[in-house]
Amino acid sequence: MTFRAGDRVYVDESKALGYYVVATAAAVGDVRDSERALRGLLLPGQRRLHFKSENDSRRRQILSRMCVLEVRVGVWVVRQLPDREARPLSLGSLVDAAARSGAGQQELPAHSRHRRRNRGSKAP
Repeated sequence: MTFRAGDRVYVDESKALGYYVVATAAAVGDVRDSERALRGLLLPGQRRLHFKSENDSRRRQILSRMCVLEVRVGVWVVRQLPDREARPLSLGSLVDAAARSGAGQQELPAHSRHRRRNRGSKAP
């Protein structure tokens, strides 16, 4: 994935059959339209989109909307390592790539379990 100077980068992670970190990057000027398009997919009472809680037809609907957004996507995968080792490797690689390119804001995942474990540390 190629980040561009000033990009806003959103990051999420998954621990299904390895440790996956997925980043989407968008030019700041495109972020508002992308966020509006995704918010338009929220169902009544729904606060956020999350594949884990969606059925297959809804996942297809979300993906088809995402495919027309002005974003770039990258995936970092670490397999055969415990999560506590895989997470800093994958997030560190992503952050390094974003920093080298001059990407702007990065929205990193902040899962409560990881925050407790990493409290006080410098690890991503």
